[in-house]
Amino acid sequence: MERYNSTRTASKRDLPVFMSVILFLLVMGTAVAIFFIKDFSLIFLGVYALILILILVCNTKIPRQLGGVFRTLVGALFLFSGFVKAVDPIGFQYKIIDYLEAYHLMWLEPISLALVILASALEFVIGFMLFFDIKHKIAIPIATLMMVGFTLLTLNDAINNMVPDCGCFGEAVKLSNWQTFYKNLTIDLALVIVWFTYSRMKPFVYSGTEIGSIIVVALLIIGFQIYCLVYLPVVDFRDWKVGKKMTLDDPLPIEYWVDYSNDSTGEIVSMLSKSIPYSDSVWMSHWNYVNTRTVDKNVYTHNVMLFDESGSNVTANILANPDPHIFIVSYALSDIKMKHFDEIKDIISYCDSHNYDVEFITSSEWEEIEKFAEENALDVMFYNADDIELKSMIRSNPGVLAMKNGYVLKKWSRNNLPDSDELDKLFN
Repeated sequence: MERYNSTRTASKRDLPVFMSVILFLLVMGTAVAIFFIKDFSLIFLGVYALILILILVCNTKIPRQLGGVFRTLVGALFLFSGFVKAVDPIGFQYKIIDYLEAYHLMWLEPISLALVILASALEFVIGFMLFFDIKHKIAIPIATLMMVGFTLLTLNDAINNMVPDCGCFGEAVKLSNWQTFYKNLTIDLALVIVWFTYSRMKPFVYSGTEIGSIIVVALLIIGFQIYCLVYLPVVDFRDWKVGKKMTLDDPLPIEYWVDYSNDSTGEIVSMLSKSIPYSDSVWMSHWNYVNTRTVDKNVYTHNVMLFDESGSNVTANILANPDPHIFIVSYALSDIKMKHFDEIKDIISYCDSHNYDVEFITSSEWEEIEKFAEENALDVMFYNADDIELKSMIRSNPGVLAMKNGYVLKKWSRNNLPDSDELDKLFN
């Protein structure tokens, strides 16, 4: 009877159900609002402050169930964030290097990959512990410390734009710096509620299995990252993912505008190249050519532009090739890993014998390209592209892509290059 009365008394001290629902909706409402508020908003920050005040006023009355809901949600978010980083360790490493450069910590670059693996694993494991309520007296303080650091870091990013994209959700979800800061404030609110209720939470995983499950999850996520490093991300959130069409079905024509200046008045006029009155000798004698501009109103599915040795943009023609063809991609020939390069040559030989085109794409200078081709006896067409876009195209140097009719058929890292049988099955 005494235990029954204490339970009733505790329940009476909790917030009424409708107030708990309102508090839940307020916090979750900020999570939805961040997708619509991309820049600084004093009003939105004021909303966060009011919600925080409400939580502090009601701290002893927040029901344990509400804290459990937010603990689970924060755990799910940590799991998702840790996974999208773990699935693409190279991409996360690029982002970490951006931060090291911005904060003048480049002396840490040699261990940046190790930092990436450990950070992703920690975030995923803490998410696992929160989601399943395992050792919450350890998980909640660590999650809070992490969020304090993330919040301060993203506040500085939002104010000073130190790094344009924090990479919090890898390539899966893109947020502005202010949106990222707001996202962290929402997580902070949820954790404040969790802090006021976690002492009353009851784990549903037996304590005897807790340590073992944490170790297993940590080893699995680290092993998963190593697999994605050696091969390629098993889930690709980037533009050049397998199955995606990289050409437009009905592209708009590219407009060529030409500027002319009047030799008497200095007036400058712009007109489409096809509208220039070349046959009007009087007009042509008083107007002097200034420059030419191209206007492309198409919205492309990617940002990779391919240029031949003369500097001509040949992207559309190459991607629209209806026949099977191979891209060999190296963002920098000076950094290329040559261990499996004989297999690259075998792929080139296979394509030659089957009349398939091979395009070698790199950001290196043409002098370096010529030297590289000569040293390795390569008889293929080389094209230039931006190194950042090539790093996004495939997380391997070199990497290989199979294309057909504008579609990405398959991608391979330098560690699992295809043999002739695999190419036969893919192309036939």
